[in-house]
Amino acid sequence: MSLLGGSLRVLTGVVTLSKAALVLIVLVSALVGGVVATLLSSGDMPLHVAEGRAVLMTDGSGTFVRDDENMSAFIPAGIPWEDPSGASHMGDRPECLSDEKNDAATQARVKAGYRTVSMPDGGGYTLVAWLKCL
Repeated sequence: MSLLGGSLRVLTGVVTLSKAALVLIVLVSALVGGVVATLLSSGDMPLHVAEGRAVLMTDGSGTFVRDDENMSAFIPAGIPWEDPSGASHMGDRPECLSDEKNDAATQARVKAGYRTVSMPDGGGYTLVAWLKCL
């Protein structure tokens, strides 16, 4: 019990700081806070938008390839998409990528919104978040 009592006496002691030390602590705290806030993502992350070709497989997932072919991205099944008239859809296969004659992959011109997803190990991949049939 005496150890705990001794710790409490030390913790409740009065600490005196000079004005210069207090100003220095506030400035360093503001600097560290600013750096941390800059490095953390906040809110919505903007999508990159590009035109290209999309291919969906029978399970609904697929691949988007940008027109300049410098980038390809994974398309998860059931993403939001827009038809050529601008109507929004969710969950079903985009009309421009459906092939009623067979279940083989169908390729179409699309506009895609995508972003790079960072992994904890430092790697990453590019993921399509929505498609628009052109």
